[in-house]
Amino acid sequence: MAAVGRSGETTAVNNNIYDNTAKEITPEKVRAALAVIIESNFNLVDDLLKNANYDTGQTLQQKLDANPGVLLNTESSVIPVTSPTVGAFYNGDANATFQVTAARAGVEVYLTVTFPSVGTTNYIPLISWSPNGTWHENIGVFCSWSNKTSTTIRVYLQRTYESPSGKVHLTLIKV
Repeated sequence: MAAVGRSGETTAVNNNIYDNTAKEITPEKVRAALAVIIESNFNLVDDLLKNANYDTGQTLQQKLDANPGVLLNTESSVIPVTSPTVGAFYNGDANATFQVTAARAGVEVYLTVTFPSVGTTNYIPLISWSPNGTWHENIGVFCSWSNKTSTTIRVYLQRTYESPSGKVHLTLIKV
């Protein structure tokens, strides 16, 4: 038996299980209507979600394949968090430019990261920091962001203790 939509389920019930004034409903007719309903509904134990429709006519896998998740993956060159030059570029790979737009000496750094258009602001930025050179256990750099567009995002680095330097890693995940 093939799966049908809600209207097909309703039709199967109406054609097989009606008012029964003429005593015509049989167990076979009830089973036929129930078989249509069982075949047409997702079963959490036996069915695989990968073949279920996620969007009209598309499975979830087809939807994900048509809409890749990673929009950008890039990293800066080594940034001296306690003494960056305002206006300087700390570009690592060729996927984006990392420019210091403001800094408070020894406390925090504001970077504008510019990248080729990803066509949307509907993304989640993942920002991490990797140290360069000797890394003492008391050194820490906190990363956050704001002002995202389809071609730029502002990244904030705030240091704790000592004099860290390292790279910013930025990944944009489409949502």
